[in-house]
Amino acid sequence: MNIKLLALDMDGTVLCDDHATIIPENRAAIEAAIAGGITVVTATGRVRGRIPDQMAAIPGQRFLITSNGAVLTDLSDGKVLYANPLSRETALSILAALDGLDLYMEAYCNGLPYVETGRAHLLKQFPVSPGRRAMMSRGVQLIESLHDHISQDQVMLEKINLPYLPDSMQKEILTRLNRVHGISLTSSIEKNIEINSTSANKGAALAHLCEYLGILPEETMAMGDGGNDVEMLRFAGVSAAPANAGNAAKQAARFVTCATNNEGAVAEAIRKFIL
Repeated sequence: MNIKLLALDMDGTVLCDDHATIIPENRAAIEAAIAGGITVVTATGRVRGRIPDQMAAIPGQRFLITSNGAVLTDLSDGKVLYANPLSRETALSILAALDGLDLYMEAYCNGLPYVETGRAHLLKQFPVSPGRRAMMSRGVQLIESLHDHISQDQVMLEKINLPYLPDSMQKEILTRLNRVHGISLTSSIEKNIEINSTSANKGAALAHLCEYLGILPEETMAMGDGGNDVEMLRFAGVSAAPANAGNAAKQAARFVTCATNNEGAVAEAIRKFIL
């Protein structure tokens, strides 16, 4: 099996449950794959400004897929090789559909998360660990109006994220969003609704990168745990999910590890298929 490219989800896959650290076993396996000539690509639902320090510190990474596949960046020069953002018209339709709801709403624009000042206090109410809350606070740009911000010509809206939604609100939100054309809804963790353009997903971005590099799907391996990883897992010739993955990812993957993300699932898969 001649794997040339390895695409890795972060949260729930490479990263531990604190959403910040990588166990030494996983890091050593990733570095060994890179040393062996494998192109290792982080493919995450996060915006670029929220890549954790331990992930960014792994040497030899050149490409980065962010915002569920809305953006593909060449880290060597910062150039965006591929982008599939929400159109301005669609984005404004989303905001109109959600008008009047007391939601914490993040707009991922040009590599950073933007939050309205009037909604920022809602982050403190989420039932999350201090580490998770710190991650969600990282890089946040507070603005008065998302409507005004995304109406600017230079703003590229990659994704809208609605995290930790109360069960009582989810049905109403989905009903409203289902009236908006040109969007897809997915989730990387429970209780999230993540809004991208219809054709934006990690699989499409990975396919673009493979074409750019001249790598065939069968020469590609992908690993992920969430619903936003399904297209990527289906695209890759070899796909794996950690033991902690959701059912959608497990069904899409060809292999499920014995280990969880906290126990070295990435290292297990890399040893089996690459090393």
